[in-house]
Amino acid sequence: MLDRLLGFDHTLWLVAFAFYAFDVTVIARPHEVLFAETGRRLRPVLARVPFAFRGGDLYWIAPLAPFLGVFRAGMTGAAAPGADPLDAAQRALAPFRYTSTLIFVLLFIAGPALTAWRGLGMAALMVLPPAYLISLISVVLMARRASAFGLARRARWSLGFDCLACIPYAANLTKRLAWRVDGRARGPDWLARGATPEERAHVQAVLAERQAEPPA
Repeated sequence: MLDRLLGFDHTLWLVAFAFYAFDVTVIARPHEVLFAETGRRLRPVLARVPFAFRGGDLYWIAPLAPFLGVFRAGMTGAAAPGADPLDAAQRALAPFRYTSTLIFVLLFIAGPALTAWRGLGMAALMVLPPAYLISLISVVLMARRASAFGLARRARWSLGFDCLACIPYAANLTKRLAWRVDGRARGPDWLARGATPEERAHVQAVLAERQAEPPA
């Protein structure tokens, strides 16, 4: 079985997508709501019965839309001092929406298609160099725009290393950067400015149910 898998021409792209799919997964901490970009607004994501993992809730949001950001926001506590960072972060994400999408298309659409047409060797030669170049450009852009996402030097080095060492991670850089935006206690504000009345009612109901639950 392993020999067949290793001999399958598309194994490279399947492994790459497995890394990407793992990286898209995000864990929301207690009293935290995820906000996914939907057009010009933010849609709150909060499951009534979430998949619990390591003290948080596991989510897999818009894996086929690498150009969309997903932000974290706390619903309680004190917000970080200063202006709300959301608008600046969304503007700063603009170039990463293109680079993430280009890498996604190269790895998961062009790669398999060229493999079926010309074979794995030719497909890898045509796909991997431009994908790596775009990943490198993404890292440079991230270093220049780090302040919009509140990235410390260590975080910049970590994200940059991931994108260069594993190109599928660069396809998820838009979401990775959005996750880093400081949304402490910003949840109520973000909920008020973008969510529909039905979405606000759902979030409030789920949070009320969780607060009423006895501690585990």
